[in-house]
Amino acid sequence: AGCKWDEIYASLEPYNVAVAGARVPVVPIFSGVGLILGGGYSWITDQYGLGIDNVVSFDLVLPNGTFVTVSDPEILFGLKGGLNKFGIVSGMTMYARPLGAVWGGMITHTPSDEISQVLGDFSLYSTDGKAQIVADYVQTGVGQAAWLLIIMFYDRGFQLAVYQPFLDIPALASNVGVPLTDNRSIIAVILGVERFVGAFDFETPSAYPHSPNRQVTPANPFITFPNLADTKYFHDLLWKMLNAIQAFAVSQGQSRWDDIHFPNLALDDTPKKLLESDPTFLS
Repeated sequence: AGCKWDEIYASLEPYNVAVAGARVPVVPIFSGVGLILGGGYSWITDQYGLGIDNVVSFDLVLPNGTFVTVSDPEILFGLKGGLNKFGIVSGMTMYARPLGAVWGGMITHTPSDEISQVLGDFSLYSTDGKAQIVADYVQTGVGQAAWLLIIMFYDRGFQLAVYQPFLDIPALASNVGVPLTDNRSIIAVILGVERFVGAFDFETPSAYPHSPNRQVTPANPFITFPNLADTKYFHDLLWKMLNAIQAFAVSQGQSRWDDIHFPNLALDDTPKKLLESDPTFLS
């Protein structure tokens, strides 16, 4: 009961199954009154129903302190959607549903008639229960620009044609794809680019050379993934990503292969000659 949904999904992933749990994976299973006790929409709801429709039994501590496993239809009826009025739910058993590779991600658009039409068409005409979408209109403040954050999910490892209209409209940002590489899950692949002007003008003597004559700014590629057992795999993949980005920057005259790396962001096996003015200093 102390787990979060992403931990449950990760434990089920090797078996190619999932449960009808939260779409926000970091939500604790029994946060507040609990997603499942209140109904529970999931990414597989159109295929298998709400979370409450996928419960086999609840573990319940009654007001008198008695611990019971509830599978009786009448008590289940009250717990399913009745929140926590009957005691403290400390665990539950749910049906495992088949789930393999997934296509999806987030895409951000400026609100427009065009994207509104695409959203409307999807809602009206998509009949595939494996295809899901969540659209959030985001307004951060008075006078601030608004945007549409669209999350897409397809219960198969490829893009369904019905999503193509979303991708045809120029996006502000997108990480859409198949979040599986060689059976390894990827949460996100991100490149952070930072702008500084004259940051090295104030250089003082240090092991990290940052000469005013060669002003470089951080570019921080990183990959987030749920399974720590995949650390080495993604570490090596991150080096390939970093080298590919730098190769392009070098080809455009915007970087050099001997440019110093920023110690705060450098990978742990970065050659010391790319980190220090004197590579023996920290050896």
